Amino acid sequence: MTAEPVPRAVRVRAGALARRVAASRPARQFGGLTGGRAGAAALSFVWLAVAARQLTVPQFADLALILTVGAIMSVVSDAGLAFVLNEASAAEPPRARATLVVVAGRRLLLAVGAALAMAAFYLLAATDTNPAVPAVFAVSMLASAFHTSCAAALRGAVSVVPDAVNEAASRALVLLLGAFLLVNGGGLLAAIATYAAADVASALVLGVVAWRRLSPERPADRSRLRLRRVLPLGFAAVAGVVYYRIDLWLLAVMSDATEVAQYSVSYRIIDFLIMPAGALAVVMIGSTARLDHRSAVAKADRMARMLCLGVLPAVALILSVPGPLLELGFGAGYGPGGDVLRILALAVPPSVAALAWLPLVALRQKGLLSVTVSCLVANVALNLVLIPHIGAAGAGVATVAGQTLFAGLLRLKLRSLLAGGVEPVSEAALVPVGEP
Repeated sequence: MTAEPVPRAVRVRAGALARRVAASRPARQFGGLTGGRAGAAALSFVWLAVAARQLTVPQFADLALILTVGAIMSVVSDAGLAFVLNEASAAEPPRARATLVVVAGRRLLLAVGAALAMAAFYLLAATDTNPAVPAVFAVSMLASAFHTSCAAALRGAVSVVPDAVNEAASRALVLLLGAFLLVNGGGLLAAIATYAAADVASALVLGVVAWRRLSPERPADRSRLRLRRVLPLGFAAVAGVVYYRIDLWLLAVMSDATEVAQYSVSYRIIDFLIMPAGALAVVMIGSTARLDHRSAVAKADRMARMLCLGVLPAVALILSVPGPLLELGFGAGYGPGGDVLRILALAVPPSVAALAWLPLVALRQKGLLSVTVSCLVANVALNLVLIPHIGAAGAGVATVAGQTLFAGLLRLKLRSLLAGGVEPVSEAALVPVGEP
């Protein structure tokens, strides 16, 4: 039986709709930011492959450890402020520059304390306890607090292009400078210094771009930055990054450097696969700011389905040949970690769905903190039980279980949001998270 051809009028309407969607601001932002982050992720992947070959296994494990601890503590300096800055700049572009000044000042103060905490947690679990390593990385954290604030304001009020270009350019600098230093005998400290150099350069460039392109017409609306709004987001962000990163630190404390290194490279591959969903989460903040609840949730659900379907071929490839993929990317010494990579691949679909839903729960619901803390407790408990018995594989099982639970609880929160009624989002409706 031959299928009937689609009528020409239907094809024309479908083509016109596709062109309108592709030309929309959210689609352009998603494409631009995803492209920039994809390029950055590819360059970062190559850099880590170089580092894995040039550093000893204990040195590479320490590099992965400080990047993980640094990521956790950097969120302390964020405290939910970058999230709110992005949304505030999108809702009221004339206030963007003044809002950036307020947020950047607060974040730099928080970054000092975060850097001290990073040094303590790194030295507690590291093989190389040279204090110069966390001291140099502290420079990276301070610069990052500033340039990520600039990027958040620019994404909301102007464009994702500066952020996307910076993502790729900074990773290119890390790769070129880092490879040069390591090939010429630089060790762990040289690798850390490349991150500090890239983040300082990003702070200088994005600072100039933000000052020129953000509107200074109106003062900041400090009501958007009140503690009762920012603190729930900040606590949720801290709990979230601890939830995502604590497994590697626990592995470093309870296992050996080889397990840490193998788990780290496997997790890096998973990070690369969920990167488009992370870019989408950033774009969703601005693109849903003026939608009513039902429209915003429907849009997030469509994106979640699209992203889950998109990652399935990559997940299938990883499940088929994990060991050869690790050997190809990082060297023969990492091939035995194939079973860990196979386990972690199962966490990709729930991870991308969670990233699509998270912005709406964060900005329109009260329960993100409770969801994140619940998943964090479950994740830590599983890691403590499983790592002593099966090492890195246990950390992988805990990640899969935690991500599945996280995605399910986020979706339940969106259902409760819709059950509470559908209201348009306006200036009056954008009340601080946690308030009625």
